Amino acid sequence: MRPLKKWALWVFILLPFCVFAQNTIHISGHVKFIDETMKMSVYRRIHFVKDTLAIANIDPVTQTYSIDVPFDKPGLATLDCGNWQDVNIWLEDEDLDIDFRGKDTAKIVIKNPPYVYIRGGRNNELMNLVNFDDWNYYQLMIDLAQKANAVQLADESQKQAFSMKLYDANADNSERWTRYLVEHYADCSSVFVPVKRLSWTRDNELVVATLDRLAAKSDLWAQMVGEYRAEKEAKAAKDASIAIGAVAPSIEMVTQAGEKVNLSDFKGKVLVVDFWASWCGPCRKEIPKMKELYNNFDKTEVEFLSISIDSDRGKWLKAKNEEKMPWSQAWVEDGGIKVMDTYMFSGIPYIIVLDKDGKIFRKHLRGDAIREAVEEALQQ
Repeated sequence: MRPLKKWALWVFILLPFCVFAQNTIHISGHVKFIDETMKMSVYRRIHFVKDTLAIANIDPVTQTYSIDVPFDKPGLATLDCGNWQDVNIWLEDEDLDIDFRGKDTAKIVIKNPPYVYIRGGRNNELMNLVNFDDWNYYQLMIDLAQKANAVQLADESQKQAFSMKLYDANADNSERWTRYLVEHYADCSSVFVPVKRLSWTRDNELVVATLDRLAAKSDLWAQMVGEYRAEKEAKAAKDASIAIGAVAPSIEMVTQAGEKVNLSDFKGKVLVVDFWASWCGPCRKEIPKMKELYNNFDKTEVEFLSISIDSDRGKWLKAKNEEKMPWSQAWVEDGGIKVMDTYMFSGIPYIIVLDKDGKIFRKHLRGDAIREAVEEALQQ
């Protein structure tokens, strides 16, 4: 996130929302290697969309840039140098001085740019520490991957398991550093950045205390913190609705004949639910394994259900007929938008197992993990 400039007088209107005052900070610096096409830009990311706040040219003679960045409220932003390097900054009340290497001049270009340092105030001092943790995490991932690859183990699965333990240790170290930053930079507005990286449940005491401190800064921050809390509480409620042991949320779906069907119709049996689509290669590669599993279980105790998220009903039916899956088939009519939001998955195949009471027993399953989950559910 990027720093903001000194707040002008906030204007509050007697409406059910707040109108933010316009603020501006100034960023300047030097770029070591440039070409005639390079520009500097500052943007904020709203979900998957870039909201560009400012664009400026780089002086070809002095190789310097100067850019005024307008914004409506404090927060994170990204300063991009010609699509070669970027750095996260905090927008609030600090003008910044940031130098870049710029264009990669190596014979072989590898997307591993050097760390970028921000010269500003305390808010961006914290951003330097956050950014360095991100940069260092990536460097360690590369180093650990090389070391794991050099280790002689019996088979590839052991090597993968060893690699994952190294990666988990790297992630744990980054989490510890994030907690340290939140604890010792709680006076900075930019602490909002590392706070958002902490677990809402596991680190709740630290998160709540820090948010309370931010909310006390101003009415603006009270509003921003309130919005964030509402968002996290809504997500926590959604997490609880699809937690292991929760009754699986209903899904609006139809059969090939156009009849409505729901998960509750399968109660009394262990149910394997496979979310898939005709265009998904990994989904279709999983089907032969699913057929083998299906044939190995008693049909009076175990049922399979494939739910297509194809946006085109015709393509679903064509793929269904090609695959000749002998179990129940259904289709959601909105291309999976609602079910992906409800069950909080973004990739397919997404396979879950429900117990005989219609409760979520296991999630994120593939291959042998499906068989193991079904066997455990039957023993329950």
